[in-house]
Amino acid sequence: MTTERSNNTIIVTLLAWALGGLFLYAGAIKISDPGILLADIEGYRLLPYELAWGAALFLPPFEIFCGLALFLPGWRRSAAVLLSVLMAAFTIALLSAWVRGLDIQCGCFGKAEEGAETNFFWLVGRDLAILAGLLFLVLRKKGTKRLDENFS
Repeated sequence: MTTERSNNTIIVTLLAWALGGLFLYAGAIKISDPGILLADIEGYRLLPYELAWGAALFLPPFEIFCGLALFLPGWRRSAAVLLSVLMAAFTIALLSAWVRGLDIQCGCFGKAEEGAETNFFWLVGRDLAILAGLLFLVLRKKGTKRLDENFS
């Protein structure tokens, strides 16, 4: 294995592990109290109560499962695809709340600080950065010799 290919593998592995840890944390922090997540989801005013409740029960274990899968090279791309779809949906929901002037709690990492003002610019930027990392894992070509060849 060439040094360049080895460096590419290290970068991909570290990125996947960082994102995997992020989603493990996000899922774990929310799984213990789905009622808080339900309230956050309802704040977006996008889903009826039954679907919001289902999402509050489904999302934390899904994030944990996909976060774990990012640690496994054979499952990494599939997990990144699923999480990319999830992050795109989260980003659209945030943008929707921002445009509609809603005062929401993000729900991303558990209960937010009471009275804290939502910083939509930061939240959307963070979500887009996470999405970019996931898309890198999805779109990279296996077995390439150089990282920059992935984008040519």
